Amino acid sequence: MSCIKRLKDNQQTLLELFPKDHPVFRVDSCTLDELSCKFVCTPSPIEITGSLQDTYPRYPPIWFSDSEDPILTRIFDQLRLTDAVNFTVDRQVKMLVTQLCRYKHINCPPELKLLCPDFDPQLPPPDSAIPPESAPVSPDPGSDPDDTGFEDEDVPLNDAFDDSASSDDRSEYDGISSQDAERLEKLRANQLQLCAEGVTKGGMQSSVRLMKELRDIYRSESYKQGVFTVEMQDDSLYDWKVKLYKVDQDSELSKDLQALSNHPSLEDHIGLQFLFKETYPYEPPFVRIIYPIIEKGYVQAGGAICMELLTKQGWSSAYDIESVIMQLAATLVKGCARINFNASQSQYSLRRAQRTYHGIVKIHEKSGWYTPPQADG
Repeated sequence: MSCIKRLKDNQQTLLELFPKDHPVFRVDSCTLDELSCKFVCTPSPIEITGSLQDTYPRYPPIWFSDSEDPILTRIFDQLRLTDAVNFTVDRQVKMLVTQLCRYKHINCPPELKLLCPDFDPQLPPPDSAIPPESAPVSPDPGSDPDDTGFEDEDVPLNDAFDDSASSDDRSEYDGISSQDAERLEKLRANQLQLCAEGVTKGGMQSSVRLMKELRDIYRSESYKQGVFTVEMQDDSLYDWKVKLYKVDQDSELSKDLQALSNHPSLEDHIGLQFLFKETYPYEPPFVRIIYPIIEKGYVQAGGAICMELLTKQGWSSAYDIESVIMQLAATLVKGCARINFNASQSQYSLRRAQRTYHGIVKIHEKSGWYTPPQADG
């Protein structure tokens, strides 16, 4: 608990030194999971978020911004690759503001000297070349390390969706309700139409596997018992929306879900997005929380989920999506997830979740995966 107290003390110092009306650097909000701040410069302010992982302060915050400026990425890499003694949020902010001021040719605010007064950041210029050890892990050939890859080139589906028989004649629909069978037929017809128009995204193998996954889900007891539902976004086989209605009944999260049903403005479930690539099932889907805002439960900035299962390192092509959904529900409960009924939904977005996910993967590729005991806070 001492590390939590120190974190709160550091955050309070940051709020006092850099209030929301500060002319150079502003700390907008602080929680145990996230630090939101703004660097005031021309032509427009830079909004920056630091995501505090469960491993803090053994590992630094994950910094990201919606800005596409490559210099910002270099600065974030410098913060990530510093000595372990500089992983605390106060030292991280001092390095961040120092480098931003150097980059934008702005005088450092005088308050910076009051922050960790015995610490003088010695960093190379932010626009200098990145040292080799800070370069990101080389991606697969032809891929972009900052892109989740869910808009890859068009690949014909060939005859994976043969519609020569009606849904009533197909044994593949045994155990599936007529309503869900109609959904599958509609999806099949849509895939065939897209293929004919030459705009289908995905490969034959991944598409066939996803259709099988969907059939298996429609047959599953967890689906039939209303634990979760599945929808295709814009009738896309590669973009699923999963609505999670039930978790362990003895958990606090279950109580929060019950309270959601009476909330005037929030949905009565946890919404998740599953994005698949044409490399599925050999690579995992990208999964994020869409709503509501969840604290703890291994949910990170933007709605990203810190879970080894959802990385290339922890994924297996033998996994099925129903099991992944149920494992996600169990992970939320294990991590003591709670719904924040008053938080702004703007905290979650696909872009922020993707950036956080990439940061999580980089850290764990270097340090391995470790879940701290509850006693560590």
